[in-house]
Amino acid sequence: MKILNGSQLRQIDAHTIENEPISSLSLMERAALACSNWIQNHISTDASFGVVCGQGNNGGDGLAIARQLKEFGYSVDVFVVQMGGKSSPDFSSNLEQLSDVLIIDQPTSNVNFDVYTHLIDSLFGVGINRPVEGLAADVIQKMNASSAQIISIDLPSGLLSDSKQDNNSFVVNSDICLTLQLPKLALLLPDNKEFVQHIEIVPIGLDESFIQSQPTDNYFVDEAMAKTMYLPRNKHAHKGNFGHAMMVAGSYGKIGAAVLATTACLRAGAGLVTALVPKIGYSILQSTIPEAMVVTTADEHILMGTVEPNDRTVAVGPGIGLHANTARFLQHLLRDTSNPMVIDADAINLLAENKAWIRSIPDHSILTPHPKELERLIGEWKDDYDKLARVKLFCKNNDVYVVIKGVHTAIVDPRNTVYFNSTGNPGMATAGSGDVLTGIITGLLTQGYSSLNACVLGVYLHGYAGDIAANEHGQDALIASDLIQYLGKAFQHIQLHGTK
Repeated sequence: MKILNGSQLRQIDAHTIENEPISSLSLMERAALACSNWIQNHISTDASFGVVCGQGNNGGDGLAIARQLKEFGYSVDVFVVQMGGKSSPDFSSNLEQLSDVLIIDQPTSNVNFDVYTHLIDSLFGVGINRPVEGLAADVIQKMNASSAQIISIDLPSGLLSDSKQDNNSFVVNSDICLTLQLPKLALLLPDNKEFVQHIEIVPIGLDESFIQSQPTDNYFVDEAMAKTMYLPRNKHAHKGNFGHAMMVAGSYGKIGAAVLATTACLRAGAGLVTALVPKIGYSILQSTIPEAMVVTTADEHILMGTVEPNDRTVAVGPGIGLHANTARFLQHLLRDTSNPMVIDADAINLLAENKAWIRSIPDHSILTPHPKELERLIGEWKDDYDKLARVKLFCKNNDVYVVIKGVHTAIVDPRNTVYFNSTGNPGMATAGSGDVLTGIITGLLTQGYSSLNACVLGVYLHGYAGDIAANEHGQDALIASDLIQYLGKAFQHIQLHGTK
């Protein structure tokens, strides 16, 4: 699914109106009904709503939603914030269809939003291009201070859709954002986490062919995209058709990382997996994962020496530590490996300490850092836009892929396209989750998935398995091995209509 900027979204609205054809007022009604239907399907009619509207088309959406919710049997009060200037024609048309509208025209207005279970935020949409101030800022503060659950329409009011947010700006802290047709970049960035708790993409029937014609460097990985990447198995296949991976992992006290990554690699479909661990991990791996082959380096506690990768797909990093001998081992491994590899955890930390080695990373390799590892690798960033720019430069200069872990994990490719993930939950913020992701991506890569598809599909499956696990056990009780347990169900989810 494409992520487009505000200008493109306005063009799509205009194109749909002209070519469907449909009036702008009827399109607004359709968009509002899509939001109202979502509310009706998810919120009891016992709820009470305060709908807070600006004077533009986003406010017009709110007025239409208010009218429709009343027809559905909800208790609804409508507030219009008069900030000066002209109202949009479609706003005015919807206003004429409502009675008993409450006007807010000064900051001292005695408005008590706490009497509602829900507030609908329809002050501003994607058109806003400067920080909110004055009366609108006062209303946003009152909304945020209320005990009501806030549902924003399209974008939390005050949030800039395509550019950096001012630290002192006023933005609605939405509990749910019903974003219309397509996700907006600002909704997916960690810097905006306090403004966006949950996103629902609500289709409103905009012209799909025109959407597909729009250029973009940003995509949202949904179920449909994941299914296009899945490679179904031929019934005559054997294990040799699905690759041989080498999982280079573990050190004294961290053999569990090797266990998780190796098991996940096998569960992701690798035909053969060899775990390379220090001697202390030999019996643990052999008894815990009988499906894997195990080899060791010379030392009891750490990885050291050299190894011949041959044609195996190498992953390195989970639990390997930062010992000087392990650093030399990594240097040799990078030098001797020609196929794309997966680099994680302490291997990234060692690269950050020895940046000259980055040039030895095989082309199309995949790096999977968490935020602190990424910072060590590319330096401190000012904001999310600066972070993305730095990662794009790193990927382009080194012909690699970087997986930026987070709520909406982002995959950046060497062409500077960014893919934001749609699956996963906070329960996955637990020890070993990253080791499992390394194993999944490696398992896909060794089967013949491209580096891009191994990243994108691996992250999607990892998150989806986490969502299944959270549904079964709750987010608080989720542990990394649960992700492996439910990975098969995640595959089944995308296999149902997979391309054959």
